[in-house]
Amino acid sequence: MQAEGWHVQGNTKKLAHQLQRKIARELSSKDMMSEAETRAVRNVWAITLNNRWRLYRRWAYCLTKTFKETIAIHEREFNRGAERLNDVRRMEDLEILKAADVIGMTTTGTERK
Repeated sequence: MQAEGWHVQGNTKKLAHQLQRKIARELSSKDMMSEAETRAVRNVWAITLNNRWRLYRRWAYCLTKTFKETIAIHEREFNRGAERLNDVRRMEDLEILKAADVIGMTTTGTERK
């Protein structure tokens, strides 16, 4: 295979499969840099490949942690809003029942007149 001056010899499908397995292994690894190690990095190209993976996992961890915290805040806000909506619906039902002369019920509870 030749492209722009590069020439790859051998079975490219096999190499691609090996690369996919290597990336999958690295992505599933839990080994990451500590915060102190991360702060000490000045040039990502000057550290070893293994340490670049560890740094990547630290960055990914920090980002997902931030996103999870943000999602949790919004989830709590949503749940409070949903509970307020349910309260309003219950109050509406109560007002309808207070004003009704005849109260009927379907087996599925779908009629609300």
